[in-house]
Amino acid sequence: MATAISVANFQTACGNCYDAISADDYAGARKYYAMAEAQNAGLELESESAGFRIKRRESLEKLGKALAIAEESAAGAADSQRRFATTRTNFNR
Repeated sequence: MATAISVANFQTACGNCYDAISADDYAGARKYYAMAEAQNAGLELESESAGFRIKRRESLEKLGKALAIAEESAAGAADSQRRFATTRTNFNR
């Protein structure tokens, strides 16, 4: 069974990507981002005004940047916590 190509499914994939980012589930966020890209690729085959295609492309670019920023931020926080944990001194010798 194939999923219908529709603006609603594109929007749902974008929303699910947002939800995954909110939950710090970056693998899930990348999956939903890819699903949004796939929906957009199908929608670009339809005859519609160029304005809608451009807006969806801009939305995907912004979503991709947001995902990259969130992943970098999470990785930086994890590195910071690891450095803190490894630089502790044991005074109980």
